[in-house]
Amino acid sequence: MQNIHFYGTFDGEGHTISNLTIDNNSEYQGLFGYSKGTIKNIGVDGNEINLNKETGVTAGVIAGCNEGVIESCYNKANITSKNVDNLGGIAGIIKEGGKISKCYNTGKIIGSARTQEGGNTCGICGMSFDGTIIESCYNSGNITVTTNFFNCRVGGITMSEKMKIYSCYNSGDLKLTDTSGQNLSCQAIAGICAQSDAVEISNCYNIGKVELIGSTNYRRDASILGGTYYSCSAVVKNCYMCDNLNLTYRINDEGRRHSEKIYKMLLLLKKI
Repeated sequence: MQNIHFYGTFDGEGHTISNLTIDNNSEYQGLFGYSKGTIKNIGVDGNEINLNKETGVTAGVIAGCNEGVIESCYNKANITSKNVDNLGGIAGIIKEGGKISKCYNTGKIIGSARTQEGGNTCGICGMSFDGTIIESCYNSGNITVTTNFFNCRVGGITMSEKMKIYSCYNSGDLKLTDTSGQNLSCQAIAGICAQSDAVEISNCYNIGKVELIGSTNYRRDASILGGTYYSCSAVVKNCYMCDNLNLTYRINDEGRRHSEKIYKMLLLLKKI
């Protein structure tokens, strides 16, 4: 099915959509499939949203793909998914120039990642590309993902390339189970950003449990930033956590030269 882009402004004026059903064959799936406009002041609640697909798609409750602005929106519905490449409580992916602001997800997300691709499952946005921003958002929904492929990513907020995350937090428990049995498995999971090459994260915190289970030699589990690529220049500042994981999994020497001082912990919270 051809993707029809939305270019206008949709103002929900604080209304709630209940019992949303997403059932089509589009590449991008959600209340809006592909948005290049502005979506604001709308929420989704009600029965569980089922996203069990035969082939990989990108899905978010508010928008499958956001290349515009999503502001003051929320999802409270639980989500179950299968064969979804990029899944987020608000958006599946954000493309260059896109922004998500003042949004939240409280729905539980249960995912089964496809075998051909590991996939990204996150509380706010499944995948954020270069030049995008997520600010003033939070996830409190528990996220549970099982995969038999070697490269799967779970984030409380997102999985990203070169983008910025400001003033966000995660309080949902995150769990990624690797059933592949491969010693070279490279799974990534973190309270804020699952993995990135050049993300900037500031004024964020994680108080949710982060758990990676399975046979994986290359563990990338952390409270704020799960994994970074070797050429990354990630910046993590003014962030804190309340678990026993590292603030970040790995930021290499080049990244340290380009970043401000990375704090192991600025504020120690009592574990809940």
